[in-house]
Amino acid sequence: MNTAVRLFAERGFDSVTVEDVAAAAGVSPRTFFRYFDSKAGVVFGFAAVFHEGLQRALVERPPGVSALAAFTEYWLREAQVVYDHPETYRAQYELAARYAPVAAERSRVFDRTRSTMIEALHAEAPRRARVDVEMAASMMTDTIFTTLRVWHEHGGDPRRIFRDCMRVVERAAG
Repeated sequence: MNTAVRLFAERGFDSVTVEDVAAAAGVSPRTFFRYFDSKAGVVFGFAAVFHEGLQRALVERPPGVSALAAFTEYWLREAQVVYDHPETYRAQYELAARYAPVAAERSRVFDRTRSTMIEALHAEAPRRARVDVEMAASMMTDTIFTTLRVWHEHGGDPRRIFRDCMRVVERAAG
């Protein structure tokens, strides 16, 4: 994934082929498609791993820990990856801003996270109004996007930005 994002950032998404990415990564195009559905899919290649981790965090949360709290704890831990690979996350943001297929892939990633949060919130409070569940899940998911956007455009600590976003969500959900 990092190889593909680097190539797209250097040469432009439209100028890089799957064959170029595969060659740079030392794999065949066939192998590429075993892991990624599309050229745009590789830009957010780690999303599946993060999503699985979020699902685990929600399922394995201790009794009495809300879905909101599990979501917050999970993403605060995962924010370290932004520090470890800032060039990848900055490039993802820029590629999504410039190329429609990448923006569409980012939307699919966020939709999947929102669906997971809808399920978790609904299971936690089945009598809660569906619109409340949907809005809470949308706000929670948008904290990730907002955190990355603010960090990309203004710098700062992604964990602090995320906490600030979640305070807004907690007030709205409270």
